Amino acid sequence: MSEMDIVSFTKRGHELALTIEGGRAYSRCSSFFDRDFYVRDMTAFLSERFESRTPIIFIGATGIAVRLIAPFVNDKTKDTAVIVMDEGNNFVIPILSGHLGGANELAVSLAKKTGAAAVITTATDINSEFAVDMFAKRNHLLILQKDGIAEVSSKLLAGNSITVSVDETRVSLMPSDKKIEMVEYPPAGKVDVLITEDKKIFDQASVTLVPRKYILGAGCRRDKKEEEFNDFIEWFLFENGIDEELVGTLSSIDIKKDEECLINWSRKRNCEFRTFSSEELSKSDGDFSVSEFVREKTGVSNVCERAAVAAGGRLLIKKTAGCGVTAALAIRDWSVSFDE
Repeated sequence: MSEMDIVSFTKRGHELALTIEGGRAYSRCSSFFDRDFYVRDMTAFLSERFESRTPIIFIGATGIAVRLIAPFVNDKTKDTAVIVMDEGNNFVIPILSGHLGGANELAVSLAKKTGAAAVITTATDINSEFAVDMFAKRNHLLILQKDGIAEVSSKLLAGNSITVSVDETRVSLMPSDKKIEMVEYPPAGKVDVLITEDKKIFDQASVTLVPRKYILGAGCRRDKKEEEFNDFIEWFLFENGIDEELVGTLSSIDIKKDEECLINWSRKRNCEFRTFSSEELSKSDGDFSVSEFVREKTGVSNVCERAAVAAGGRLLIKKTAGCGVTAALAIRDWSVSFDE
């Protein structure tokens, strides 16, 4: 995760927040000691963090955290990661978006750093069961029916098997779990999990997973305004008939790794953000556009096209420029793996 906020309410909690922040250059401490400041600004603070999908760590009582975030909890596929730590540094508890938002992973990482115990409560993790949302995240798949996640998990937790349908040529590693029953593709009837690009059969599963197979390569002027960047990318994808939700990776050059418009675009869309050095980009294979100006500034003659290919794609749409932004699109040959 590129950034997170640490919220504390007491002097002792603030001291723990500073300890965590000291080892993470991308964290920010926000202490709410003053009651008036807390009442006046907390709503705006949390609204912005949920909008930007910035992970939040509360150092304090779980009840306080639950009450504060309650108005903003909306969609398990889009909610930001929320974690609670006690100010005694005993426990790290993910309370929202444990899987898709990465709260469980962040909690384990924090526990290792601070010496606290990570308290993971998601049933599939506790029982070592297949988690369809984590499977989707790991394999760059879009979840179409979020309500079906609980249905699939309930079957497994009750000791039953689930049916999965996917073209076998798209599977790089078959499941070792005996409770995952692979059935024919396309399915003859309704299945529990369907992995497909075919819109005609999207409704034949409790959970349909669609490959996020597009890679967006992008470059921009330094400190590009987020709204302008977003508008250009929205136009670029629309003009080329690409569903934004099927973009699984945003890729650029490493000198753009801290560019806010790129970071925020990817985070708000739960999209992987990757950057490459000019040396790595120069090794991308393909017929790319050439700009001597870009070469002078970055050390490579093209950023967006090369970055899209470097992230594992085949160039589909060449460089388009406007408003201080460049964009290109690649497509990857997707496959899924059932084991990590």
